[in-house]
Amino acid sequence: TVEKLVSLCPWTARMDVTMLLRFTQDECQEALDEIHALSSLSEARNAVQTPQDADANEAVLRQALISELGDVMFDTFMAVFIAARDYGFEPARIYESAVIKIRGRTPYIAAWGDGSKVETPSEALSVWKACKAVQIASANQYT
Repeated sequence: TVEKLVSLCPWTARMDVTMLLRFTQDECQEALDEIHALSSLSEARNAVQTPQDADANEAVLRQALISELGDVMFDTFMAVFIAARDYGFEPARIYESAVIKIRGRTPYIAAWGDGSKVETPSEALSVWKACKAVQIASANQYT
């Protein structure tokens, strides 16, 4: 669907990846706003609202978050296809790059890892950062 949109839509034909990434920034901010609204709802539950009102508000905010995250995903896919169009590569290369990064930075995941273990979020973050540094250093040796 996105591939067809990029190739057939006159508005999209005029877009470049920089413009799309600016839209993506805006959509990310809107998603953050919805997350903050949902987070603050728990405080409001203790205020004047009835449980039914709070549940209805939560459903509305949850749907708004789903919508905003859908916009973020859509803009991201658009950026992938527009960059591929403008810079001459296959979109699949971006997806492959993401998989390599995720797997390379989480060796403690049994499905693809090396058998290493982490117990805490802090340990996972340390492993992520160390693996990322190795990936970046390895990539920089070719430039």
